[in-house]
Amino acid sequence: MILCPCVRCKIGIFVSRAVAYDHLTVDGFIKGYTHWVAHGEIAYSASTNSDFVPSRKDVDDMQGLVYEAFGIPEHNDSIISTSAFENDKEIPTREAEKFYKLIDDSQKELYPGYYVETRFNQTSRNDEINIDSPFALDVFNYSGHALGKVIATKFDIEILKKAHQYIEDTNLPADDPVSSDLRLIARGPDAIGIRYEKFISNGFRFHTKEVERKRKTQNCGVTVRATTSSYSSIRDHNPVLSELDYYGILQNMIELNYGGGRKVVLFECEWVSKGKRLKLDEDGFVLANFKNVRRHNEPYILASQAMQIFYVEDPIDCDWHVIITTDARAKHKMQPMADVDTYLQSNIRNSKDYNEHEEVVWIRDDVAGVEIDTDL
Repeated sequence: MILCPCVRCKIGIFVSRAVAYDHLTVDGFIKGYTHWVAHGEIAYSASTNSDFVPSRKDVDDMQGLVYEAFGIPEHNDSIISTSAFENDKEIPTREAEKFYKLIDDSQKELYPGYYVETRFNQTSRNDEINIDSPFALDVFNYSGHALGKVIATKFDIEILKKAHQYIEDTNLPADDPVSSDLRLIARGPDAIGIRYEKFISNGFRFHTKEVERKRKTQNCGVTVRATTSSYSSIRDHNPVLSELDYYGILQNMIELNYGGGRKVVLFECEWVSKGKRLKLDEDGFVLANFKNVRRHNEPYILASQAMQIFYVEDPIDCDWHVIITTDARAKHKMQPMADVDTYLQSNIRNSKDYNEHEEVVWIRDDVAGVEIDTDL
């Protein structure tokens, strides 16, 4: 039995020598087949090299493995190749079609660029885009990015004043030399800016409250920790610095343009921080009440300062919501692990409560017994 090289069989069907002779007489050889090499013969090379070093193709011979799997002796690629048969679309058998497809696939790179994306190295859904920025002030360097449509907006004077005031109070050091960044901040932002509805910052995905009116998911909860000055009385001239947590609902996202490529993204929120709007329940949960909350005098924070929280409605009083903190996707707070040898050698059991030689009693003696009649 040999592989028939006729036009119909295309070296894909084993037949007897007599049948192969008849096929070749009637149909003729396949196009491009001018050397009898695919039927068990070994191609002869006139010159040999004793210092031959196998190439990568010789070591990882995918095409040779395909030939071996189909029981076809491998031939010299310089004499015949599958490209010679590509113009003839008439494939005689399903096996021959599989064979030529595998030959073509064996010539392709298995992992383009030598990078395979798995669940261990794939990009997080809320990954930030870090761009190297030449600006001196950190306020102009942010790594978050917007999602969805961009809304060009002309801001009114009140919004520009409050937003710009927050940037000045937060980011202008007193001893900084006059630079182009400071000049642009002193000039103030343009009246035309951009408003967003979705934004990714610090690994969190934020949505405005308006976006979530038609959704079941929640991404509008915001919290920020601020350092405040506390006075004991009006006459107190020695304030005490303390940290205070603010909890808010995201209402708006704006981007101020200071020119020269310098832009600042701010979150506008409804805030509660202390007083009658916050309470601690008997289980230790913090609850917030946003019903008819008044607009805060300083409603803006930088997008880079925002962390995300969730609000769960109290089943007893719908005006109050339990505050649930969360961590960003793909970011885990791992507890520091002690030295492995120390941990393995330590006795984690309490020696006072455990004695391996003590007899274990499974009968309670602190309550009166109850007798039950039953058939054994």
